[in-house]
Amino acid sequence: MGNKQSGQLQKDESLHGNLIQTKNKLEDEYNVVEEALASGTATQIKQATMKKYTKTQRTSGVAIKLYDGKAEIPPDLKKEALILGRCDHPNIVKLFEVATINKRQSLVLELCTGGRLLDRLPFTEAQASHVMRQLCSAVSYLHKHNVVHRDIECANILYTTKADDADIKLIDFGCATELDLVPGKPGAFKFLNEKTGSLHIMAPEVIRKRYGPKADVWSIGIVAYMLLNNGKHPFTGSTVQEIERKIIQGSINYRGWQHSEEAKEFIQYTAMVNAGHRLSAANALRHRWVEKTSASWKLPNELVVSFGLFRIAPPLKRIALNALAKKSPPSKFRSLFQAMDTTQTGALSRVEFMEGFKHSGDSKEELEDLFEKLDVNCNGEIMYTEFMAAALEVEGELEEALLQEAFDLIARGSKFITKKSVTKLVGKNSIKNDEKKRQVNKIFEIKDKYSYEEFAQLFEHGFDASRFGVMDEIIETSLNEEQLRHLQNDTELNMATITET
Repeated sequence: MGNKQSGQLQKDESLHGNLIQTKNKLEDEYNVVEEALASGTATQIKQATMKKYTKTQRTSGVAIKLYDGKAEIPPDLKKEALILGRCDHPNIVKLFEVATINKRQSLVLELCTGGRLLDRLPFTEAQASHVMRQLCSAVSYLHKHNVVHRDIECANILYTTKADDADIKLIDFGCATELDLVPGKPGAFKFLNEKTGSLHIMAPEVIRKRYGPKADVWSIGIVAYMLLNNGKHPFTGSTVQEIERKIIQGSINYRGWQHSEEAKEFIQYTAMVNAGHRLSAANALRHRWVEKTSASWKLPNELVVSFGLFRIAPPLKRIALNALAKKSPPSKFRSLFQAMDTTQTGALSRVEFMEGFKHSGDSKEELEDLFEKLDVNCNGEIMYTEFMAAALEVEGELEEALLQEAFDLIARGSKFITKKSVTKLVGKNSIKNDEKKRQVNKIFEIKDKYSYEEFAQLFEHGFDASRFGVMDEIIETSLNEEQLRHLQNDTELNMATITET
C-alpha cells in the first residue's frame, strides 16, 4: 500500500488497484433499491443489482455507499476509496467501483448478507475466539500498511452470509486514515490528534487526542468483551463526560466472569489504558486464546492441479483470472490462504509459499516459476486475490457472463483487448516494471488485439472436479506431460496434510 510521506494518499496503480473502476454515472448499470440498508451521520447504504451481467456476484447484489446530501461537510468518500481500494484481505470488505449516482459520490462495495456481529448473540467462547482471530488478522494487515481504522465497533463487523460458519468482514472506512511516517526512521509515525470514531469503542489516548495504531487494538478488546458478555458494554454512563472518564480510567469489571482466564487475559492485554503496554494487532493475533482456534490444514490435490494449470496458462488468462477473482464471492480456500500466512501479514512471502506447497509434488524450480506467475502485481509476495485467482477454476465452471465481465474490464469498453488496455490495467508503476512489460509483450507476440471469442477460448479447457476424490478418478483435459507425471507419482494420499507451526 505504500508509505504516506506527503500527507496525500496515492492511488494504487497495480493490477489490483486498477480493477477498481471509476465511472461518472451508474444509474444505467444498477437497479438501486430505494430503501436504505443502513444510515450514518452523512451517508446511506443501499442495495443494488447489476443490469448488464447475469449470474455474477454483483448481479446478486452490491452495497452502495453514498452521501445523503444532509451534512454541511460531505464525507470524504474519495479518501475512503483510496484506502479501501488498496486493501486485499479476506476479512476486509471489497471495493468494486467509485462512481457518481444522482450527482453524488458513491462507493460500490461487496454486499454482506449475514447481518451484524451482535445479531448472533449469544456467542460461545470458541465462536468469539474465531471472530477475534479474523478481526485481528484484518487489523494487523491494516497496520502493516500504515492504516488505522479508528471505528472498529460491532456494527462495523458483518457476516458475509447467513451460514453458521460464515466469515466476518470489517466495513466502514469513513474514519480510516493513513499514518504520516517520519522519514529516515523506520516504524516511526506522527501521532494522530483527531477525535473521531464511536465513543463506546474509543481508546483513552483518542480522547486525549494523541494516538497511533494501537487505538484500534483497544477497540478489539472492547468488542471481545461485548461478545463474551451478551453485548454488554464495559463502560456506560448517562453523559458523554461520564463515559469518557470511565474510559480514561480503563477499569473493566470482571466480577462474575464466566469464561476462561485466557479470554480474560486477551481482553486485559488489548484494552490496557497505557498504549505502550498494550498488545499490537499482530501480537494479539498470536495470543494463546486466539491462536488456539487455528488448526491443522490440508493442501488438496485439486488445488495443486489448479495451480499447475495456472502456471502454464497464457499471461492474458492469468490476468483475466485475477480480474474474476476480484469480483468473485469468498472462496472456500480462504482459510487455507490464511493458514499458510504464518506471519499473519495478509500476503504470502516466497518462504511461506514454498513451505506450504513443499508436498505438492512440484520441484523447487517449478514452485519458483509458479510463485513468479502468481505474483501478477510483481511486488514479491502473493496477495489474497492472486492466490484465489489460481484456485478459481477448480471451484466450478466459469459462466459466460463472468467471462464477459472480465473481458470488459480488460478491454475497457472496447470490442478488443489491446496492448494499450492491458498495459493500463496492470499498471506502469512497479519495482519490477521490466517484468510487467515482458509479460504484456508476450501476450501480443502473435496478435495485436483479441476479440471476445478469442478471449473466451482461453477458458474452454479445464478439469472436471465434480468427482474429485481418488487420484485415478480425475478427469483432466489439459494437463501437460509434466503435470501428469507429478499426479501419477502422488499415489500415497489424496490430501497432503500439513500442520501449521
